[in-house]
Amino acid sequence: MREDIYLCILVSGTQPTLAVREVENIINGSLEKLSPRIALLPIRSENLRELLAKLYDCVLLQEVIIAKTWIKSTSSDPKFYYDLATKCEWIEVKGKSFAVSVRKIGGYPSTSSIMLAASVAEAVRVKCGNSCTVNLKDPNVHVRILTSPDAVVIGIRVLDPRGDRYRFRSKRYKVFRHPAAITPEDAGIMVNLTGRTSPLLDPFCGSGTIIIEACKRGIEAVGVDVNSAIARGAAQNLKRFSCDSHGHIIVGNFSMLPFRPSSFTAISTNPPYGRIMKTREGENIVFEELTRTATGIVKKSGKIVFVKPLEGSHPVGEKIEYHYVYVHGGLTRVFCVTRVDPDAEW
Repeated sequence: MREDIYLCILVSGTQPTLAVREVENIINGSLEKLSPRIALLPIRSENLRELLAKLYDCVLLQEVIIAKTWIKSTSSDPKFYYDLATKCEWIEVKGKSFAVSVRKIGGYPSTSSIMLAASVAEAVRVKCGNSCTVNLKDPNVHVRILTSPDAVVIGIRVLDPRGDRYRFRSKRYKVFRHPAAITPEDAGIMVNLTGRTSPLLDPFCGSGTIIIEACKRGIEAVGVDVNSAIARGAAQNLKRFSCDSHGHIIVGNFSMLPFRPSSFTAISTNPPYGRIMKTREGENIVFEELTRTATGIVKKSGKIVFVKPLEGSHPVGEKIEYHYVYVHGGLTRVFCVTRVDPDAEW
């Protein structure tokens, strides 16, 4: 028997808009936003395991819970949370041990988290007919309360990925290091924004970070670099992270790529800019050439994801998304997402 459930997805507060778009591209659908950081996704229960595996690779996702009850209003009264928790059934908790924890978004409400957790724990016990027990050290089920100034969600936490899970693919662990390499987190976001389609192309692969993150997501990927020494280094990095079966590195010029039309479903790349390019005009030529080249080798309606600095002109188009990410005092990156024109002639 099929059963519909709702997943509550909590994303990073640093870049919530970009985080929501990252998740939506992963699931190839839309989220119902309860607040800037909290969103709902209806799914079939039999698809839960497969979907959680995909969501684990979302860089800006912080946690996922099965939403048992939610409301787009808030209160600081613990009875409000008790009443909310009694409106649903807690079949997953019956006969098991559980613990309740609270996550306050924006520090709201001011009521003690212990009082809120105790109210919900009592409600769960009542609904289960006292067949469940509270175990704070090693519970079978983790009941979660998400509160914000806009909404409240109570449910069962099913995914809580470590924030440092990309650390062992950072620059310090690479065989070959490139000074302009992006972080594995940024590379992962870029791959996710393409919708994780295969095969993927990075025409400015550098040390191969984007190719590595694509391969770790099961995507066939090809990296190109005009510098043969850098291309060899990228190939060494792919081997270092066991990505050489799905990832491939070649030497070539991105304006004269040796690929047939429609060879790729997407492009994800970090083009050269800053000191590498002598002028702003040089940067703009690269971005224009990237779009032109993609039209020939990416399938129609395929996505192009690239980053550029805040300074200088942006590509113009109604279907281009921009996401601004502050890096440090002298650099703000712009994540650009667009598609190959389906009416373009090759």
